[in-house]
Amino acid sequence: MRRLYIEILVVCTIFTLVIIMLEKKYSSYQTKADEMMSDFFTSSENAEVLLVGNSHMIAVYEGLKDRTGDRISLLGLGGLDIFQMRNLTIKYAYQMKNLKLMVISADEYCLGNNLKTSNFLYVDRMLYRYTDTLYEQSFSSALMAKSNFMRSNRDFSFLFSSAYQKKKEEEELFLQKDPLSPANCLNRSIELTEKRFRKNLYDENSSLFIEMLNDAISKGIRVVVVSLPKSNCYNRNKNSVNTSEGSGLISGITKEENIPYYNLTNIDSMDDSQFRDADHMNKKGASSFIMMMDTLLRRDGVVSDFASMVLNY
Repeated sequence: MRRLYIEILVVCTIFTLVIIMLEKKYSSYQTKADEMMSDFFTSSENAEVLLVGNSHMIAVYEGLKDRTGDRISLLGLGGLDIFQMRNLTIKYAYQMKNLKLMVISADEYCLGNNLKTSNFLYVDRMLYRYTDTLYEQSFSSALMAKSNFMRSNRDFSFLFSSAYQKKKEEEELFLQKDPLSPANCLNRSIELTEKRFRKNLYDENSSLFIEMLNDAISKGIRVVVVSLPKSNCYNRNKNSVNTSEGSGLISGITKEENIPYYNLTNIDSMDDSQFRDADHMNKKGASSFIMMMDTLLRRDGVVSDFASMVLNY
């Protein structure tokens, strides 16, 4: 029996040492959330425009970043849902002293989607140190969210520089493939508008959405909501029943709150040359989107100089 205790102690000791080693090693790991917040803190003091959304809004921000200076800021992350958009904007938008306008990206399907259905709960862990909020408010969830290793989404390649570099190169190569092929477009469209889509999330997400909008309005922030443009091949293959119902809900909420909503998902003037894949614009597409928004916001009297606010000519 004594030998068994000794063996258990040895195993526990080794396990503890491994955990300590991993936590120390991954203390320098920069998640996408860390990169986003670092960039936000750099620009937020002077920024006049705040972009909020998931990877679709990131594409817009990246397309403009080299021309914006510090007049624009982003709270956007791949996979971000309404729950975390609300958490981020409520906590950080009020800190932006020069903020004039918040542009919220709300995809047609967003009220029927969340991090759980997308299997993106690791994003929840990445954001925890900035939001202090998790889907599952349990001890184990909080413990994982505080772990450097778990925040990395268990990225073992980081332990070896060559493997980590190879992973980065593979990600870049993936982006260079043919994401606008009919097969890729079909798969992406169905994944976003059908496989991840849950109508039983409408009530919960609608409440979160309304809370986010009301919080911004109460702070005197001008808000607009937009469904960002998607490629023609995406629009041909999306589940139009789900997206029509979803965009209708968004339209109803924004109308009730007296907030402009622009559904630009399907824009005939934008062709596939303005997209890097089925649902993300490239720099050319981002510039087209900005000019469209400038026209709409001037027309509706929201702002008179949107393009100049986000582009330094």
